[in-house]
Amino acid sequence: GIDSFLLSKFFLENTNLKHINIADFCSGTGIIGIFTYLNILHNEYYNNHSLKKTNIHNLNIDFFEVQEYFADLNKRNCNHIYNMILEKADFKDVLNPFTVNNLNIQNILDNLNFKNKYTCILSNPPYMKENKGIKTNSLEKDIAKIAKKDFLKTFFEVSNFCLKDKGELFIVHKPENLTEIIILATNNNLELKLLQFITNSSNKAPSLFLAKFVKNGKTLLKLLPQKTIN
Repeated sequence: GIDSFLLSKFFLENTNLKHINIADFCSGTGIIGIFTYLNILHNEYYNNHSLKKTNIHNLNIDFFEVQEYFADLNKRNCNHIYNMILEKADFKDVLNPFTVNNLNIQNILDNLNFKNKYTCILSNPPYMKENKGIKTNSLEKDIAKIAKKDFLKTFFEVSNFCLKDKGELFIVHKPENLTEIIILATNNNLELKLLQFITNSSNKAPSLFLAKFVKNGKTLLKLLPQKTIN
């Protein structure tokens, strides 16, 4: 969906850090992490440093996906992209930056190797709450779309656990969940720093929002102009 591309672009335009380790939570087939990596690669290839100077040779992106079906697609997508990268003479010595973990993010809390590891987390998590989302004829799609009880609470606990001090969290979500998200983020030392609403019509209420949080950040929120996507 377009929300994944919007999130990646939002990150690339609004990050303040030089990134080494990036995590993609609830990664699905990996589109956010892959699209982000290709944009950073493109900027390095054309020597365009409008982005922060991230050395492509040191950049790692870890994907976390609970469903084996999507995790397998994620791995195949990453392998395909990496093989394409190797065909470029300037990047023939680049190591594979991708690692796909078929893992529930809740289980990350049991592994100290993930503690304070990431400079950035990107996520397009399930939007709908249990018993409220409209189910499809696909169990895989329903799991990706409908969050289990207390998912958001766990999500922000894990984000705080994984991020370095002043690390950044970028998410895309539904406006009706914004109050709960701000409360849970604040409870886990993640300060909302940047917010942008997305609508598909200038005379309609927003259907999505993009947000940037900073671990142990100071209290100062910047609201970006609303974006209309036709």
